[in-house]
Amino acid sequence: LRSAETEQNILRIRASQNGNENMTVLLNKEGAVPAYKGDEDSYKLFNDASPIAVYTLSPAKDALAINASGDFSSDVRLGVRLRQPGTVKLDFSGVNQFGHNVYLIDHALKDKLIALNATPTYTFTTDASPVNGQKVELNERFSLHFEANATGLEEINDFGVKVYANNGRIYVESFNEPMSRLDVFKISGELIYASHKSSDSYKVRASANQVYLVKIKIGEKIKVIKVIGK
Repeated sequence: LRSAETEQNILRIRASQNGNENMTVLLNKEGAVPAYKGDEDSYKLFNDASPIAVYTLSPAKDALAINASGDFSSDVRLGVRLRQPGTVKLDFSGVNQFGHNVYLIDHALKDKLIALNATPTYTFTTDASPVNGQKVELNERFSLHFEANATGLEEINDFGVKVYANNGRIYVESFNEPMSRLDVFKISGELIYASHKSSDSYKVRASANQVYLVKIKIGEKIKVIKVIGK
């Protein structure tokens, strides 16, 4: 994991709480498959004495300490295991060398979207408490979403949409099939617009020179595009 080439394809995720911390790793590895393979991935070994653990989940919901994939075309679930409720900090290192734009989605906060390339730290609070001495596992709260370095200023051919800004609006147009959902966020993760209404086009108010993240859903496919207001 120490070669210059490999370092450019490693995303390290560290969770910390009350001075305790734990880490998991994602590898962007050509030819690797999302499903667990012993020569690519590693299971998470939990220590019952550890107050906190962080891990990613394979498609079969195995908890992994090392998770490799060749394309990251699907979202990856991020899990956190806690002994007690409270505030947890997530730190993401290597984001800008990972070969993708990386986004954290907090499903507990209306799918709040955080652009990790811009803000590689996220702090959250949970009031979930262990039952009968068991640790709390937050396996449904977070996802990681990956995109190639699209600018959002031109047609995204592989998705059949066009996103652009003009005269205080962001315009989103679909050419092949209607969009089923649209969310627009500030770069900080603040949601400024959401629609679950099926449509071929949307327009959203946007301030000039502000950076926005446009999250588009068509069927089961999701695309996140960055656009600058004009």
